Amino acid sequence: MIQQSKSSFILGAIALLFLVLVAFLAVAQEPINTTNETAQTNTTNTTEPVIEPTKESDSSNQSNATTEPKTQIMEISIVDFFPKKFELGNVQLNILVKNTGNTVLQNIGGIITGEGISTYDIVPIDSLKPSEKNYILFFINTKKSGEIPVVIKILNKVYKTKLTITDPQSVQDAQQKQLEEERIRNRTIQLGDILTNLTKELDALEEQYYLKKGQDYDLHITPDDAKTYLRNAQASFAKRDLDGTEANIVLLQSELSDLKKSMANATQLKLSISERLKDNVPWITALLTGVIAIITITERFKKKSEVLTDKLHKAQAELRKQEKKKKRKRKK
Repeated sequence: MIQQSKSSFILGAIALLFLVLVAFLAVAQEPINTTNETAQTNTTNTTEPVIEPTKESDSSNQSNATTEPKTQIMEISIVDFFPKKFELGNVQLNILVKNTGNTVLQNIGGIITGEGISTYDIVPIDSLKPSEKNYILFFINTKKSGEIPVVIKILNKVYKTKLTITDPQSVQDAQQKQLEEERIRNRTIQLGDILTNLTKELDALEEQYYLKKGQDYDLHITPDDAKTYLRNAQASFAKRDLDGTEANIVLLQSELSDLKKSMANATQLKLSISERLKDNVPWITALLTGVIAIITITERFKKKSEVLTDKLHKAQAELRKQEKKKKRKRKK
C-alpha cells in the first residue's frame, strides 16, 4: 500500500510539472507571434524595414567619435576691398573676406599697416560660417599721397596691395598748371601765326613801296620802322617772351597800317628834266661807266686784231717767197 501511494505521488508531480511547462510555453509563444505580425505589417506598408539602433551600436558610435575627433580648420581669405583710390584724410575701407575653413569664426578683425596710414576704429565681423562672406570695416586716416604700399593682415592671411591716395590741393594745382600750359601753348601758336601773316604782309607792302618810289610818288613813310618791329617780335618769340612778342606785334601792326595809308594817299611828283637827272645821277653814272668800259674793251680788241692781221699778212708774204724759191730751184 505504501509503495502504491509513493508511485501515485510521483506521477502526480510529473503531471503537474508537465502542465506548468505547457503553460509556460504557451505564454512565451504569444509575444513572438506578435513581433512577427508587426514585422510582417511593417514589411507590407514600407519598402524598407526600420532598423532601430541598439544600445550596443550607440555605444560603438560613441566609442568611434571619441577615438577619431573631426579636425577643425580656421581659414579665411581676403576677396576684395574698396575704395582703392581716395583723398587724404579720414576714409572708411571695406574689406570683403570669406570663411574658407570648416568651423564658425568669431569676432574677426584685422590690422592695416602702411606709410602715413593709421587705424582709429574697426567694425569686426561677429560670426562667419564656413563659405560665408562679409565685410570688415576699417576707419583709417591717411597723411601721405601717392601709390602707398599697404599690408592687410586678418587671422592667418596676409594681403599686400597698394592704395592710391590723392592730395586735393596738389590735384588742383596740377590742374591749374595744366590749364596754364595749355593757355601758353595756344597763345604761342596764335602769335606764331600772326607773325607769319605780318611777315608776308610787310614783304608785299615793301615791294609796292619801292615800285611807287620808282614812279616818283611822294611817300613820307618807309618800311624801315616796320622791319625793325618785325625783327624785334621775331627775336622775342624765339626767346619764348610772349609778352615782348605781343608788344612788338602791336607796334608792327600800327606801322603797317600807317604805311598802307601813306601809299594809298601818295601823289606822283612832276619833276623837271634837271631834277630827274639829278635824282638819277647814280644810275646815269653807272650807265656811262659801263659804256666807257665797253668802248675801251672794244678798242683793245681792235688793236689786237690789227696786230694779228699784220702778222698774218707778213706770214703769208714769207710763204709766197719760199714757194717762189722752190720753183726756181726745180727749173734749174
